[in-house]
Amino acid sequence: MHVGHFAVGMVAKRIEPKLSLGTLVLAAMLADFLWCIFMLAGIDHVEFKHGMGAANYLEATEELKGKVKGAMVYPAVVSGVASSVTLFLMVGVIPTFKKVFSSFGQELRQ
Repeated sequence: MHVGHFAVGMVAKRIEPKLSLGTLVLAAMLADFLWCIFMLAGIDHVEFKHGMGAANYLEATEELKGKVKGAMVYPAVVSGVASSVTLFLMVGVIPTFKKVFSSFGQELRQ
């Protein structure tokens, strides 16, 4: 918001170089200063709406964390099952095949 005010002051400085930049920026910000005075005097008012602050952001962040944790359950289960199957094959099935090949007089390649 203030960047816009400063830009108006800088443009006005190019148009009227005799005035100081500070005066021009303050003139551009006069509406903001008057708004504060109007608020204190009761001429203007502000209504804050629910869900427009930091609490809403924190609630959304916690909800997102829960969704991410929930989404990570499936990959964890798949990885666990794949590891279990691989371990079963290495410990249970391959030694059985080794015995079968040994009984035929063959050896498994390394």
